[in-house]
Amino acid sequence: MGNLPDFSVGPNVEYYKDEQIFSVSASMTLPVWDRKKGEIQTATAQQQQMLAEIQRVRLEIAGGVTATAANLGVASDQLALYPPAFLDKLRAFVKQAEEGYAQSATTLIIYLDAKRTYFDTLTSYYEALGRVAESRAELESSIGVPLELKP
Repeated sequence: MGNLPDFSVGPNVEYYKDEQIFSVSASMTLPVWDRKKGEIQTATAQQQQMLAEIQRVRLEIAGGVTATAANLGVASDQLALYPPAFLDKLRAFVKQAEEGYAQSATTLIIYLDAKRTYFDTLTSYYEALGRVAESRAELESSIGVPLELKP
């Protein structure tokens, strides 16, 4: 009922030296002059605040997506340092060192160094593979859809 005017009706008595005046008065507020300017300003300020918050969240999301995409790019570049041909050559090197040691053509130190190098490289490869998977999952979570796999 905020749009309806307020009505009031009441008796009124006035006393003067020689006379008494009795009257009935009626009053009504006119909502025409109450344009609710304060409430409109408050609502406008709240709307502007909400729009600013929406823009802040959008920028935060865009920044998160950009950062996770960059992380995925770096992780993919690190993984590219271990092409299958390189890992195959390393396996062949270890096998050669193993055969050489079995035939007493190389020393135990050379054989162990080849194995250590191979396992260190595999560790780095799997760590890079894990970073790619983790970065990919973060990016998919940020954008809300799965990424298509490259063939």
